[in-house]
Amino acid sequence: MEEDALLGSKCVQSPVSNLNEAHTQSRGTDTSSFAIRLTNEVEAASLAVEELVCTMNVGCFLVDVRAPGEYAKGHIPGAANIPLFGNDERAKVTSASSKQGRTSASGMARKLVRCKLNRFFSTILKVALSRRGLYNAERQSSALPVKFVFYCWSGGMRSSAVLWLLKRGALPGLLTCGIVRGGYRSFRQFALSLWHPPIDTLTNAYSGHEGIRGKSDGPGMPLWEGSRVCIIGGRTGVGKTRVLSALLRAGEQIIDLERIARHSGSVFGWVGQSSMQPSSEHFTNLVAYKVAGMQAFPKWIFVEDEGPHVGKCSLDPGLFQCMRYAPLVINILASKCLRLRMLVDDYASGERRAQSQWSSTMLHSIGKLQKHLGEEHTNALKCKLDAGHYEAVAEGLLEYYDESYDTHLGEHRPKRKETCADGHKERVGKILQVHAYGIVNKCKGHHENFNPDLLDVDRLIQDILIAVDTFKHKEGNGI
Repeated sequence: MEEDALLGSKCVQSPVSNLNEAHTQSRGTDTSSFAIRLTNEVEAASLAVEELVCTMNVGCFLVDVRAPGEYAKGHIPGAANIPLFGNDERAKVTSASSKQGRTSASGMARKLVRCKLNRFFSTILKVALSRRGLYNAERQSSALPVKFVFYCWSGGMRSSAVLWLLKRGALPGLLTCGIVRGGYRSFRQFALSLWHPPIDTLTNAYSGHEGIRGKSDGPGMPLWEGSRVCIIGGRTGVGKTRVLSALLRAGEQIIDLERIARHSGSVFGWVGQSSMQPSSEHFTNLVAYKVAGMQAFPKWIFVEDEGPHVGKCSLDPGLFQCMRYAPLVINILASKCLRLRMLVDDYASGERRAQSQWSSTMLHSIGKLQKHLGEEHTNALKCKLDAGHYEAVAEGLLEYYDESYDTHLGEHRPKRKETCADGHKERVGKILQVHAYGIVNKCKGHHENFNPDLLDVDRLIQDILIAVDTFKHKEGNGI
């Protein structure tokens, strides 16, 4: 491959020789001088997480050098995984560090990584050339260098070593390098800080006493500090997800938790999803990254009402707390006829039924509700599904789901087994009702034709924004 030919010649000096040079210097008589130079270089190239959020939006290529298992559990959104060690190799180094000390672990790490450095840097080079739209070394001077930012768990040995080697090996002008200060650990701290205020801060901000006016100068504005959070609620089938999409098209700020979690929340939440759910940790990362780019004041942030779990993704307790303490909740009301048609469209349309295993998985999902519905009712619903009576199936599920949501909407959630919702059961904000309607068309003779099958989402979001504006002026206490 061309990248392999370029590696070690015109573009990149041999990374193995650089590693040997670093090892020799670190063991020489000038050990302290080398350590100081390395520390200074790493610090000069370090980016704070807040800087990283801005950099990611202007073409930075973020690389996670941790093991694949670490990456899969959770990573900074937008990062590509180009690991220095495999999962087993990392486990060996970690074990050596705890049992034999850091020096022994460092020696083992050098031996493990030495044989794969050329391949690692070949991958980096390939990305750099691809990013610049270049396919041969002769055209390198025609484009700006590619900005790479590397991170490991704590911004320590792995990312620092990659930075040091690339700064010495890459041809000037091909790429620039940085690392995330504090690594992935610092991003996690940043993410959780967006919605982990003291409980009294939340109570004061959302109870309308004094309120907190937030800032809007840069990323990382806490969701709780001055945020105007509006919860979009309502029983199943009222079109909450459609409303969020329409609000986004209208220029409003939204957090679509179900889209991020790749699940619509109920036991049927898998329908229409093309990929697996992220881990709960990475789900939190994705939400945090979304929030970090938002303006906390004076704009509102609209979030669909959810319980403490969206499928297998658990909401961080601090985020769930913010939702329960949101100053305003819009409870959408819709006729049963309209809801049933939207539920069938969402879960049992021709496109949905064409998915492989749709029927068997739907039957399995209905079976999961047997302890709530009873055996007789569950079996009756399965028969209706087999017969293709999809609207009847939806109607048979409404009683259970309506009762469940009404309990969730109320001021207090019931005490069940310990979850992330414990301690955050109280609903503090104002609950306003907004009605959803079907589309009304003008026909010949100027007669109005009501179509109950189609949600008039434009009218609905207009009414929601009017309700929000009315609340803002009535409650106007600096929320």
